Amino acid sequence: MLFQVFINALIVGSVYALVAVGFVLTYVTTKFLNFAHGASVAIAAYLFLVTFDPLGWFGAFVFAALSAMLFNFIVYYFLYKRMMNGKASKVILLLVSFAILMAVESLLQIVFTASPRRIDLPIKEGMDFFGAKITSVQILIIVVTVVILIAVWLVFKKTKIGLGIRATSENKDLAEIYGLNSERIILYSFIIAGFLAAVAGAIITLEYVITPTIGTFYMIKGFVGAVTGGLTSVYGSIFGSYIVGIFENYGAWFFASSYKDAIAFVLLFLMLLIKPEGLFGVKKGIRG
Repeated sequence: MLFQVFINALIVGSVYALVAVGFVLTYVTTKFLNFAHGASVAIAAYLFLVTFDPLGWFGAFVFAALSAMLFNFIVYYFLYKRMMNGKASKVILLLVSFAILMAVESLLQIVFTASPRRIDLPIKEGMDFFGAKITSVQILIIVVTVVILIAVWLVFKKTKIGLGIRATSENKDLAEIYGLNSERIILYSFIIAGFLAAVAGAIITLEYVITPTIGTFYMIKGFVGAVTGGLTSVYGSIFGSYIVGIFENYGAWFFASSYKDAIAFVLLFLMLLIKPEGLFGVKKGIRG
């Protein structure tokens, strides 16, 4: 039973990690908390759901990913960029991002109603794995998440885009003096975040029931994971997200499932109290 809980923690932690990394990438380049990232997750999840049967899983994912990336492009280019150029405060930007999330979730509720929905996959008995049960879909979720997170880390560490994100996070003005287009770098970070949101949305739809409020739910959990590992650390946000998943699932198993969300918030409170920069975060710039 203990190992079964661990498997469940890995799966939900994978979703939190995908959301958290996208959140970190937009945070370090803009320096404000973009809660509209949760709207990208919700949009991708519902588009993946409604196109799964006609397009198949690959076509549905491509459509959801392009839509989430386009949404992030529009939000940044036509809203955040103009507000940032107009010297809007970080608090105003945060409130606007939260308003976008609420607006998207309200629109999803109008279109799809508040009823829980999921993809009807054939029910298959899970395989035995050290006394635990794990399905082929769950194995796929873990493998895909690991591969994508490694790919994002390599992009961050080994490419010009990654170098631009690190430079912009350290000092935007200095990066521009050295010839980097900081606004383009920020746009790239939003597009990458949109792709990660789409992967998270597809995984959520394959494994769980979805409702219009999933954007808020997973944005909060991704935020807790990012804070736990470090809002300025890519690998820290990944590690922190899995910590949140483990604490939640073992806490729910030991106490009761109703305490699951409370456990995440207790962990957030403790991290902010003891180590505000997170386990792997830095006070300035970004860490790989």
